[in-house]
Amino acid sequence: MAKRTSILCVAPFNNPHIVPTYDEIAAQPEADVTRVAYNPLPPARVRLGWPEMAEDSPYLQPWRRMKDRIAYWKALLRSDVVIFPGFFHFRTLPLHHWIRRLTGKPAMLWSEPFLSKWREKPSRYLLHVCLKKPCDSEKVHFLSIGPRAANDQYATGIKRWRCWLFAFGVGPAMQLGKPGIKKPDGEVHIVYVGSLRELKRVDLLLEALGTPQLVNAPWRLTLVGDGDQRESLKATADRLGVADKITFLGNVAHERCREVLSGGDILVLPSRRDGWGAVVNEAMESGLAVICSDAVGASVLVDPGVTGFVFRSGDGEGLAGYLRQLIEDPQLLAKMQAASRERIVLYRPAEAARRLVALCRGAAGHAPMPEYTEGLCSPLYPVRRPYRELVNE
Repeated sequence: MAKRTSILCVAPFNNPHIVPTYDEIAAQPEADVTRVAYNPLPPARVRLGWPEMAEDSPYLQPWRRMKDRIAYWKALLRSDVVIFPGFFHFRTLPLHHWIRRLTGKPAMLWSEPFLSKWREKPSRYLLHVCLKKPCDSEKVHFLSIGPRAANDQYATGIKRWRCWLFAFGVGPAMQLGKPGIKKPDGEVHIVYVGSLRELKRVDLLLEALGTPQLVNAPWRLTLVGDGDQRESLKATADRLGVADKITFLGNVAHERCREVLSGGDILVLPSRRDGWGAVVNEAMESGLAVICSDAVGASVLVDPGVTGFVFRSGDGEGLAGYLRQLIEDPQLLAKMQAASRERIVLYRPAEAARRLVALCRGAAGHAPMPEYTEGLCSPLYPVRRPYRELVNE
């Protein structure tokens, strides 16, 4: 009988884009899994409507119970493989990485891109280098949430980690078989989900919809989320003459967000920077075509021209052109919606767990290393680019 692999899966808190994959890992027959949510939800996530982990969850919750702290440290030392978040913040447990390194056993680290958040902050770069230097080992495997995250790690001096493409995942939408794209009134429903702040470039979306080619086209827009640009965006909508076609929904619970997506046709995520953007997963699960900027990590999920489009960050004309194509061509939009739901199956938590467990077993020496040539857990070869070049992208 093949040897089973003990895996410790660490989440910084109850993250709905991580926990579903960990739950699927626990269901894999070749693995004995311990799951941990190390901290309570941060206030910013609470404001977004994320649910706190139930006290009777199978996850260890060291922030709630002393006995869970003891169980966690035992698993940290004994497990064949540990799956950690990266080093970016105190919540990502650098001390725990160092102690795991002393065991000589493999660890899997996951992280989004992070360097572009550090503009004009070289002190954070130096701190990050110092935190990681003790863990630059071939025993560490980096799960790059989108390909750019691996480049960021190598820019901080990493030389020996093996890098693999990975992605955040969400569970399937409750309602499948969504009907055709057009509503009874013939309007195309565009959805944006995220905070209303400058970084997200919602203003770029409004300007695109206010162009002469689109201002009178049959569309409506729902903005889910809140932020310091809410009033200025309302003023922009008034100036462009499209205020009556836009609904500002504000912050809503996660379940309500899924309901909005299930009634949508196109998701637009025009961010200037987005480490991942799990709403892209959720939109594709609900059968939406996706238009996003190339600064969105989850743009790797979009097959351009098949499930949606990817435009250069800040290119309002490109965004407007893609919106016009889909609004004016119902058949193309319908094909993209169907293709979205087919493609996202390859990135669901169940598939992520299957591939990740195979990678863990290979790293532990309990099975041959898998040889995935594309998609989740396929090898990445990071580009060693200067810190200043990456941070200014």
